[in-house]
Parts: sequence; structure tokens; C-alpha cells
Amino acid sequence: MPLITVFTSTYNRANLIKKLYYSLMNQECKDFEWIVIDDDSIDETKALFDSIKDEDPGFAITYIKQPHGGKHRAINKGVKIARGKYFFIVDSDDYLFSYSIKIIKKWINDSDENLNLAGVSGLRQYPDGNVVGEFPNRILFRKISFIDVKNTDRYLFKLLGDKAEIYKTELLRTHPFPEFDKEYFITESVCWNTLAKEGYKIRWYNVPVYICEYRPDGLTCSGANRFEGHKENYRGYCYQVECSLRQCRCYEAVTFFREYNNTARYLGKNLEQRAKDIGLSRVSYLTYLVKLPFLYSFRMVIKLLRMII
Repeated sequence: MPLITVFTSTYNRANLIKKLYYSLMNQECKDFEWIVIDDDSIDETKALFDSIKDEDPGFAITYIKQPHGGKHRAINKGVKIARGKYFFIVDSDDYLFSYSIKIIKKWINDSDENLNLAGVSGLRQYPDGNVVGEFPNRILFRKISFIDVKNTDRYLFKLLGDKAEIYKTELLRTHPFPEFDKEYFITESVCWNTLAKEGYKIRWYNVPVYICEYRPDGLTCSGANRFEGHKENYRGYCYQVECSLRQCRCYEAVTFFREYNNTARYLGKNLEQRAKDIGLSRVSYLTYLVKLPFLYSFRMVIKLLRMII
């Protein structure tokens, strides 16, 4: 059985996913499988995988085409059939360094017995060599190569920006993404933050293992996690906000609440409906509105603290 399942959800990326395939072929360690869930592509994606099914790249490939359902449904399906102990989501327009699986395997072997860890993570890097986001090279003036932190504490510990997380597959099986009828996006944080609320941490490493481009036609740039996306996937968005208010630190939750309040107001929701949609009473909602300036002031204090850590 492979140690790692590399998982890719794809849609009309036949011309790009080849680069990921070649990067997997060039891995120094082949202790992984590759599961590809095709979200009903209409290009040559299926023909591409038909053409490589008889090749021997050194790892197993599972290709499944399913009706359009969005990335979160594809992940749920991939987790169900994954054979790897760990689950590594790699997008179809991204790719890996030749050493990536090898070093991830080492990280897993070094931490696998730690029951408080949900997984490990490296950094993402742009093709030009610049690292995505941030990493705390020092904690209280002590240089570090990794740090164990919950997903909900990333702001405080200077871990903002997309990372290359590899989660324990069994934890993802028991914490699937919610699926709302006729909605096709929900942010992955609803799963990662639930695990954090249960006490699980990630071991974050200061090593790039993932190369990404953030193409204009990609999910990140599509607006799915902005106003238009919130409107189209409203129930899932409300679920995310409700979870964030329960799971995140107050200085993080306030940003989700303010964005939600603005979104719901633009959608014409009255105060009572706004509260109901995120599982709050009218009084609790009003209390949040009153506390907004104080919570943002506290967030500024945390921002100053981040400069010292």
C-alpha cells in the first residue's frame, strides 16, 4: 500500500495536467498513488488518461470522471477510495519538485506517532522562486525549521498564505466536506478548522515542495471565495461563517463576520434572517455588531505581537 495519495481534482486542464504528471514521474521516491477526479471535463482530459493507462510511471493511477460537483465533492470521493495513509491535494495546474514526495515521506516518518498531529505541510512556491505567504523563521529569536500549530492559529504564528498540507487520510474520511444541493464550492477551511477545534495540529516545515501559478482561469482567481461566489453558494458560505465563529479566535472570527454581514446586507437579508442563516439569535448577532470595533482593535494588538514573535 502506498504511504501517500496524491489527489487532483481537474476540469478542462488536459493541456496543463501533463506537467503535474511528468513531475510525478520524476519523483525520487515513488511511495504514492495518484487519484484524479475529473469534474466532467469537456476537453481531452479523458483521452489523455486513456493514452497513459498502459504506461508504467512507477506509481498507480486512478482516473474517474464524474458529474460536475465542485472540488469539495471530488475530494470527498477521492478520500473514500484513497489507499494512502496520507492525502496530498495537488491542483491540476500545479506540480511538484523531484524531491517533494521523498522529503514528505521523511516528515511523515518523523511525526507519524504523534497523535496530536493531523498531518504535515511544506511551502508553496511560485515558478519564479518566490515563496507563497509567510513562515516564522524565528520564534522569540530562536531559529526554527518547523513548528506545530493549529490551522486556527496560523495568523498569530505567521503562517498565512496557501501551504502544501498533507493530511492523514482517515481524519479526512471522518470529517468530509458538507455538500449542499446545487452548490459547487465550499472553502477547505471548514474541514481544516474543524480538526483544529478538536485539538489537531499541523507540523509546518520551512521547505517548498509545491509549485503553483494561480492562473486567471483557476479556482483561486475565479471569485468563488468572494462576493459572487458567496451569492452562488450561499448555504455553504453561511456554514463556513457559522463554523468560523465557533472555531476561530475572536480576532480571526471578526473578519468572517464583517464580510458575511456586508454580503448578507447586499443580498437584501434583514437582520433576523442574517442571524438565522449563521445559527445565531438576533441578540447574539447584534452583540457581534456592537463588538466589531473592539475586536478589530484587539486584532491590531495581535498584529503588533506578530512582529515580536
